Amino acid sequence: MLFESTEVIDIHRGLLGLEGDNIEDSLRKFTAGCTLLTDKRRAGKNLARNVGFELDIAASFRECELPITLKPPADLWVDIGTTRIALECKRPFSDASIGANLDNGFRQLRHRYREHSTPSDVRGILALSGSKMENDGSRFLKGDDLADLNCSIEHVSNGFVAKTEPFWDHARDDRTIGIVVCLRALSPTRDANIFTVVRHFTWIGLAKTQVDQQLFRSLAEQFNRMIERRLQGDHGGA
Repeated sequence: MLFESTEVIDIHRGLLGLEGDNIEDSLRKFTAGCTLLTDKRRAGKNLARNVGFELDIAASFRECELPITLKPPADLWVDIGTTRIALECKRPFSDASIGANLDNGFRQLRHRYREHSTPSDVRGILALSGSKMENDGSRFLKGDDLADLNCSIEHVSNGFVAKTEPFWDHARDDRTIGIVVCLRALSPTRDANIFTVVRHFTWIGLAKTQVDQQLFRSLAEQFNRMIERRLQGDHGGA
């Protein structure tokens, strides 16, 4: 229940005040899913979790004070100056499905570039969730303190990232500037005697030009600043 409620809290905090039919439709789809991630019923239940991940990513970008739009056909749009960044979100369920998920996401991004009124001003990022594959909602990442927990989740995240590496060159378009991997895990800590959920982001740069590399780095740095604020207690939680 903690694993589930933490995601809902993060979505609520990040998207609070955002209006529009698209956000309402997405929230309805999200709340229509099964209550617990450990619920093994599969038929018709993946859509809610997929939409939940899209909302979670959108909330994270908005919490970083970045202007976002939840408007099809992309899962999410982020505006940085005159540049529009399309995000496609994927949740691989197994090692065997990683390649297909990345290929599908990259293909969707290429469609976004072609369909946009000014294709030269559009860039793309593929957002991947490693949580379903690496953790069914019942796995604990134990640690003595926050630093120990950070090492544990980095180890799990790095293992997931390594599985995606053979498919990075499948982007096949220089406008796809990178990948962001998100991982959630239940994490009790011994020193604080607290049971919480940690969330880890890994940024993988694919940009070819210096301008695009700087754009991608600026996004990663804004996420890092958000994490630092949380650790300093502005929002609470890990």
